[in-house]
Amino acid sequence: MSTRVYMFVVLAALLMLQGCVAVQTFPNAARAGETISLALGSLEGASSSNITITFTSSTDASTVDLTSHIRSVFNLHPDKTSRLNIESTNYNTGEMRSDVVTLGSAHSAWITVVVIDLPASLTLGNGEISILFGEGITPINASVTAEDINIGIEILPNAGSNNIGPNPFEYVTNTTNHSTGDLSLLEPMKQVLVRSPRKVGNYAFGTKVYAAQFEFTVPMHNIYNVMNPVPAEGLMVVRDVNRFDYVQSTQANGTTSVTAAQTQMSWHKDGERVVVNFISPTGQLKDDFIRFSLIPSLFSDFSSMPILVSYRYFGQDGTEISGVQPTLVAINF
Repeated sequence: MSTRVYMFVVLAALLMLQGCVAVQTFPNAARAGETISLALGSLEGASSSNITITFTSSTDASTVDLTSHIRSVFNLHPDKTSRLNIESTNYNTGEMRSDVVTLGSAHSAWITVVVIDLPASLTLGNGEISILFGEGITPINASVTAEDINIGIEILPNAGSNNIGPNPFEYVTNTTNHSTGDLSLLEPMKQVLVRSPRKVGNYAFGTKVYAAQFEFTVPMHNIYNVMNPVPAEGLMVVRDVNRFDYVQSTQANGTTSVTAAQTQMSWHKDGERVVVNFISPTGQLKDDFIRFSLIPSLFSDFSSMPILVSYRYFGQDGTEISGVQPTLVAINF
């Protein structure tokens, strides 16, 4: 099946830094019955359960709900070895790099993508796709809201072709086995996200810490043996590795030096007790950029919401820092 996929590109940096969305379509037309993908900016917590998508025809003013036609909602990250992910902003050329994204959002650079199978019955001609964001989609800081998006599109006739339809995203495991791609595997798993509270302004102005420790009670059970009284061991702790990993300092002579935080994370689990540790050997880590998730895995699930028992932040001299706190966010519960 030869199905074309159309990517709608959103300038994520504008969404995060200015609170608005710049939408650019490439191309701006699709045939009814095809699969399209829409880039929605850089959202936290977006899923098929909290976004609503409709198409309104300019030809007859009819509106079709596309929400049930969503194949997947996932976050698309740059290659970990790419210039976008590794390098800082080049202020001489104005190139946008991931540290600018991180400064405005306190998370790594990604584009939120939704894949939709367009119904074959859509009215031909110009129209508009509207994406409405519901509960659970968190603003990246206190001055920015997740604004609804409207995207202009032209629905083209399929000219009676028999090969128009949803894209199976086939992949080949051997010469005879063609499998249909399951795009839901790209979606964020059920998790508890630990991050800083959303605030107004640039996250680079957070509190500088040398180390941090978080202790949780994480009740879990084996989803294939619910009668087993022993807490399941299937847990992952995944750190969001953002680009902003350094601090700029102005020296007495007026020159600027840059020191990398060299952030390291470790964790251990003992029954229901989970301890996560962060350390910056150079003492340049900002509290806003400590961001990680607790995720059940290996046939396990949370039997109840994990509890943050304690959290501690330390300066380079070992003194505990007060006035800093994390936030827990339940995703896909």
